[in-house]
Amino acid sequence: MEKIKDNKKIEQMMQKGEINFLDPESGYRYSLCAVCPNDSQECSVATFERAVGTDLKITRITFYCPVCDRRFDCLPEIMFLR
Repeated sequence: MEKIKDNKKIEQMMQKGEINFLDPESGYRYSLCAVCPNDSQECSVATFERAVGTDLKITRITFYCPVCDRRFDCLPEIMFLR
């Protein structure tokens, strides 16, 4: 699957506390991903943190690179959907 860069959708997902998005038209479930700063490998979400309280907003996402065994955080502007 190709990378989809949609900052607006990624921000909406994080505001709702979601790391996956189900496309109602195609039925495909997109996931948040990022590129490893060490080796440019496409990486999946390892962990995420939500705001304390009733708000489900995601405040931090950590990705894991299986190639270099590194965990890293990144800004939503660097993330993509796959």
